This record gives sequence, C-alpha cells and structure tokens, in this order.
Amino acid sequence: MPNVPPPTDRPEQDAWAATAPTPEEVESRLRATFEAVVAFAKRTAPAGKTLYDFELALRPLVFTLGRLLLALFLCRQHEGLE
Repeated sequence: MPNVPPPTDRPEQDAWAATAPTPEEVESRLRATFEAVVAFAKRTAPAGKTLYDFELALRPLVFTLGRLLLALFLCRQHEGLE
C-alpha cells in the first residue's frame, strides 16, 4: 500500500474541505504553485545543492502540481454533469 499523507499534509486542498472549488479557483492555485516551483528551482540551483538533494526537495512540489491538475480535471468533469 502506498504511503499517502493525511489530508492535513496537503495544504493546497484545505480550503476545499467544506465546499468544492470552482475550476477557476483551482487554476489560479495551480498557476501560483507552478510559479513557486519555478522560483524554488531558480533559488536552489545557485545554492550549491546536489542534483539528488534538488530532486528530493522537488518531489513533493511536483506531487502538489499533480494533485492540482487532477482537481482541475475533476472540476471540469463535474461541470459537464450539471
């Protein structure tokens, strides 16, 4: 069984606990998260980190992007059901 973090470890979804987000909300969060990942890469490269260290730090950020992309897909699917 995969090691899935509890929901509290996914702060990008905390605002959606009570009500489902709109596709626009998810897209906005997705774009902001992507910009944060780009900024992370820019500031980490000159910090003298190894590729391995960078990959370890990057992995949870990429998983966050993946969850947001899935959320966007599901929001768009839900719109089609209404």
